[in-house]
Amino acid sequence: MGNYVKTTLYLLATALPLLYIAYTYSVLDIWNDEMYTLRYFTFTHWSTTLTDYHVPNNHIFYNVINKAYLTILGMNSLVDVIQYPWVLRL
Repeated sequence: MGNYVKTTLYLLATALPLLYIAYTYSVLDIWNDEMYTLRYFTFTHWSTTLTDYHVPNNHIFYNVINKAYLTILGMNSLVDVIQYPWVLRL
């Protein structure tokens, strides 16, 4: 077997279990810390997302990307995300 084939087999052997685990966890219900982050930092005004740090749960860069991503998809409320948690975790 050539190096290319071995490398491909190793990557598949590593990637398949990881993809299975990612899929398994992506369809679970929204967790408490995710819900808190969405409520207080994502579905708020941009200034709150960028400047509010009343608890260390505001990971500013993540929340800016999250807010932009969900806005582009048209998911503007917690109810939308609760119905389709895999979209948030994608």
